[in-house]
Amino acid sequence: MTRKRELRFTAIVVSMMISFAAASETFAFAGTSLEREQEEELAETIEDITGTGSINTDVYSTEENAAVADGFDAEIAIPKDGEDAIVVDDGEGAALEMFLPQEAEDAEGTLTDEGTVVYENKDASAAIGVQPLQETVAGMNFESVRTTICIADADAAKEYDFQFDLEEGQKLMTAADYLGEEYDTGEVYVVNNNGEIQYVIDPAWAKDANGDDVETHYEVSENTLTQVTNFDENTAFPVVADPTAWQVTKCAGAISWAVGSTIFSVAKLAKVKKYIKAIGGVKKSAKKYMAAIKAAKKQAKKEGSRNWRKYLKRKNIASQFGSSLLGFASVVSGVDQIIKKCDF
Repeated sequence: MTRKRELRFTAIVVSMMISFAAASETFAFAGTSLEREQEEELAETIEDITGTGSINTDVYSTEENAAVADGFDAEIAIPKDGEDAIVVDDGEGAALEMFLPQEAEDAEGTLTDEGTVVYENKDASAAIGVQPLQETVAGMNFESVRTTICIADADAAKEYDFQFDLEEGQKLMTAADYLGEEYDTGEVYVVNNNGEIQYVIDPAWAKDANGDDVETHYEVSENTLTQVTNFDENTAFPVVADPTAWQVTKCAGAISWAVGSTIFSVAKLAKVKKYIKAIGGVKKSAKKYMAAIKAAKKQAKKEGSRNWRKYLKRKNIASQFGSSLLGFASVVSGVDQIIKKCDF
């Protein structure tokens, strides 16, 4: 894959993840080189915002990469050179390449103690951190990359472009385009030529230093995702914006396949989309659905039953997962293709 150089684009990832964060005003980005201590301090600022529980610390460095993370089902390579691509490789012939924002150009990535790779360019208005992530939910593994853009003040850019070097047939689609505007979850998807979701970018959000929401949204143009964060001179900095991109699991893939197929009637498809929106998106629907199945199976086993589906409607499970998830489960649990991919 070759990076297009006509425009100075940036790019992201997957499982996978992206996040934007703003750094404290104590970091003087313009004209000042961050020493190791400052890089660690910046990483701590990012990690205080994002948390560290999901960071994959099983990493090593190479001549070309600041960090290579061996995950459950994928290898994530984070480059030393800020102009090179982050690569998420599933080991089965599929790989996603994404490039860091232009603020990382001419910067070298440094791996800090808790697993965050920090890039600082003295001529840029922001510093960047990248974290390889992994988590397990109900026996299903999730691989991700989070990219944090740290903005110190109101003079920084409000728009950050991420360019994906997609394979033939792949394209970026907003949830509004994929599911319909009525069912827009705020997500963005990487979709293949069969209409199947392969990667999901979680809905955009941003908060200021006081914990107040800052208006933010995504825009998509061909292979470029732009996050727009509308802070102003009255915003309390740092501003933290955290979009997350992740590699689709088999379960989420089956759900997205069903949404894009003709397996549901028009009425049922509308219900499924309605539930997905209420739950918070395709990823959350898959994760919560798998967790609900696990809880239902546990209760069924306890009572000597093999029919775990009926236990999805029990009060203790209903109160734990909510009516939208149970409504979603009641519809999709009748689809063999989904059960085979989501069962465990």
